[in-house]
Amino acid sequence: MIASLAMYPFASLQPHYKQLWTAVHARLGYGPTHLDWNRSHLEACTQSDLLLGQTCGWPLVTTFAQQLRVVGVFDLDLPSASYGTYRSVLIARRGDRARSRYAINGMESLSGCISLRAAVGDISEAVHTGSHLASCQAVADGLADLASIDAMSWVVIGAENPHVADALECVGHGPRVPCLPLVTAMAEAVEPLRLALRQVTTDPQMVSTCRLLRIRGFFDRTIDDYLPLLDLA
Repeated sequence: MIASLAMYPFASLQPHYKQLWTAVHARLGYGPTHLDWNRSHLEACTQSDLLLGQTCGWPLVTTFAQQLRVVGVFDLDLPSASYGTYRSVLIARRGDRARSRYAINGMESLSGCISLRAAVGDISEAVHTGSHLASCQAVADGLADLASIDAMSWVVIGAENPHVADALECVGHGPRVPCLPLVTAMAEAVEPLRLALRQVTTDPQMVSTCRLLRIRGFFDRTIDDYLPLLDLA
């Protein structure tokens, strides 16, 4: 079995995700003792022995809907987040009113592509960057005028790459959507995982770890909570 929380592979967050998983594993009583950081989140989601993973909402409903079971979401402590939902952050160069060129991190990204399309319309001429950080850099460097950034990524980029973030400003938001789904390939693991995640995110001893990961709670979710995302396209 594998467990992966590689959606946010920032070096500053990995030790805290490790602590989170250690606490979840202790309550489950089975599964891998360490998170897998060698696979991308998408590759992890293709594995039939995936105990716990996290993916983007768009691949969930377009690629993995029959393969994965939704466990739930972390309720994130972010300016645009509430009750397990969030809005992506539309960023532009500080003080620049140009809006004709777009940067997207990938066609399968809910925050970076689908939410941007829902917010502004046609983005067929967009620059493809490969990551949210690269999209921010493209806007800061003048290669694009606007990008849509995952809310959690925007906070971490601001902390870790201030030389990039300081050149940018938030000029709007994408539509409100469910937070990134926690998923499993094992139907029998859904309820044990939900129980363990509820316990960990309400454990007083985990307050510091959860705060550093911007986690303020956990909500059960199912695939039905994500199917409305298809309407955004």
